[in-house]
Amino acid sequence: MVFSYREFYSLHKKGGDYLNCPELRASIARAGVSNRKLSESLGISEQAFYNKIQGATEFKGSEIKKLANILCLSMMDVNNIFFDATVN
Repeated sequence: MVFSYREFYSLHKKGGDYLNCPELRASIARAGVSNRKLSESLGISEQAFYNKIQGATEFKGSEIKKLANILCLSMMDVNNIFFDATVN
């Protein structure tokens, strides 16, 4: 799924404070994509990607957009994973 600039950036520029780590890991598993492949696609190291999926560091808006496209996430999925206010 491709998001328009307005749709995507109307949410937030960063995700992390409200990251739903278990749901992100489940989405990655469903897509059958390795963490190595995802980190390469995002242009970051595997360690940096691991830190992000653990919630230790934040995903940039551009990284969320790329992940959404690679993992075929709907707008609702993106909201539930990256902006879940019930997590913290």
